Amino acid sequence: MVSVVARMVSIMTPTNAATALGLRVRQAILAAPSDVNAVAKATGLTTSDVNARLNGHAQFTVPELVMVGGLLRVSPVDLLEGIA
Repeated sequence: MVSVVARMVSIMTPTNAATALGLRVRQAILAAPSDVNAVAKATGLTTSDVNARLNGHAQFTVPELVMVGGLLRVSPVDLLEGIA
């Protein structure tokens, strides 16, 4: 029983949410088509910072998601659906 609860808790960690969001944004970048450099320019982040977010090592802020969504023509709500 403890391991089931532990697994449920680990599913909901911010790290997993950040990783899932990063994957969703990466998929949107590929579908656009666009690239990390364009996302960096649109958000004012470095490419290193964008890659950290795409890999789940850092979290996107809401303003960053709005800028990414504008660039990629994807609603931030769609990017967050089922994650947050």
